[in-house]
Amino acid sequence: MSSKVLSNSSSLMNEYTYKILNNLSLKVKITRNDFQISPTALFQMAARINKKRSFLFVSKVLGKHLPVNPITSILASSLLASKYMKEILHIEDEQFTLKRNGFLESITQFGSNIEIKPYKLPQSTIFIGFAETATALGHGVFDNFQNAFFFHTTREKIENKESIIHFEEEHSHATSHYCYIERNQIENQNPIVFIDDELTTGNTILNIIHAIQSEFPRKSYTVLTLLDWRNEESIDQFRRLESNMGIEIHVVSLISGEIEVDCKDEKMKKETYQHQSDKFGKIVPIDLSDINTSTSPYYHNSSASNYLWQTGRFGLYSSENEEFTHYIHSIAQKLVPFRSGGKTLCLGNGELMYLPMKIAALMGKEVYFQSTTRSPIFVSRNEDYLIQSKYTFPSPEDYSIQNYFYQIEPHLYSEVFVFFERELVEGNMSPLLSQLASLFQYVYVVTLSTRKDDVIHANGPQ
Repeated sequence: MSSKVLSNSSSLMNEYTYKILNNLSLKVKITRNDFQISPTALFQMAARINKKRSFLFVSKVLGKHLPVNPITSILASSLLASKYMKEILHIEDEQFTLKRNGFLESITQFGSNIEIKPYKLPQSTIFIGFAETATALGHGVFDNFQNAFFFHTTREKIENKESIIHFEEEHSHATSHYCYIERNQIENQNPIVFIDDELTTGNTILNIIHAIQSEFPRKSYTVLTLLDWRNEESIDQFRRLESNMGIEIHVVSLISGEIEVDCKDEKMKKETYQHQSDKFGKIVPIDLSDINTSTSPYYHNSSASNYLWQTGRFGLYSSENEEFTHYIHSIAQKLVPFRSGGKTLCLGNGELMYLPMKIAALMGKEVYFQSTTRSPIFVSRNEDYLIQSKYTFPSPEDYSIQNYFYQIEPHLYSEVFVFFERELVEGNMSPLLSQLASLFQYVYVVTLSTRKDDVIHANGPQ
């Protein structure tokens, strides 16, 4: 059983074969890689526990299933922004070399944060990140621009807010997406840019375009993605939609290519990892009551507090970025004194990725970031397989949903800061916190929103 690269072409170094499990392998042929970024810098492979899709490109830059240097994630978004400027706006990004070199260096070492000057877009543009995996990637792309508006789709059903766009993601374990912005924020002809981590069929993109065109029609869309693996049949589906709807769909990726899956009809072997510990670390809530937090007026009955405004779930304008930056700096300054000096993990929760990722990037060297997820990945202790450890718990926001985190071994880190968007019932957090306490000497609980009220946040200038 193995998830490492077994072979690649000796001439162009653009063909790779991954043996994921004994009965599952994948061939990858890179057809376009303009920025000359090695695929090994972007992803590895694992088996997915999902009847609809047996494999998973496990990103090494998203901070979802694998721990990453948060600066790597932020600069991966910046490279997508550079590609958008070059291919869609036909503008050379003056900061491209800084971004690319910083990205490559961050993979192997912790350096200083790189200050990116946002580019002012000639036309107000809407950036949309996809839950759950690409909420941070989308927000990170948006951060590279002025004259921009951002929101991310969500899997959460909110009690007192209507979703104006609803669509499905068929291959996912949680298929429904909702969009909780105001109608006037999309009822216009501003360009729309979707950001997702990977396209395999592209069906999710087609589904949201159908949903938007039915209510808020426009002439063109752009898709930004780290990886584009669509085959000719999937690309033809895009062409047919363009023809049928009289629209244009532009797809921009860091790497594009073709994949070929070889999956023998065998039952997946039983997972071999099981963590047990009789030692438990200390769980310490951190008080952020002295930090000014912008809460939304929206809530779910599972929580005693409202959703945060700064996540982008309800929309953010680039004019709000200065306030956002001040907010994350304030939290980072509050958390740094709790570090013991060794390796530290900041753990986001579900869709809450970009805020803790940006905070982690401000907390000094040897601070890693990753997030909990709904995605069930096959785990094995075989030394050649990627995902070696897996922890399961009910979602603190919804006990009916199973969540996971991966690739954490006992004593690997000095401490963990686990982030929650909203104040939750203490018992709902216990399964996750107990798992973490069996792995870390200190578990610091960072709850960002602790208010429940009806004050409506003034959502920036339009």
